[in-house]
Amino acid sequence: MIQHMVMFQFRETLNDETWSMVEQGASKLSKEIPGILGMQMGRDFSGRGRGFNVGLTVQFVNREALAAYGPHPAHQSYVEHLRQLGMEDLIVIDFETEGNV
Repeated sequence: MIQHMVMFQFRETLNDETWSMVEQGASKLSKEIPGILGMQMGRDFSGRGRGFNVGLTVQFVNREALAAYGPHPAHQSYVEHLRQLGMEDLIVIDFETEGNV
């Protein structure tokens, strides 16, 4: 299984209305893009994110599904929507898991 982890940095603290739009957009991706096994998203509550205030993990069936996700029109549209909502930066890491640690 492939794990795709993203940390987002927004200009300002997300109010509940904006957060709802961020979440709704993410949930649509798992319905529109093949190869997604699961997705979790949340706001940082600890303050340890060094300015990154939203985390996302997406689980894919394989590397090919991850490769298809990036350029997918639904994903590209969502990223643009995040920019319009105030996303300034992000960090991405992808790794493969074969079992639990």
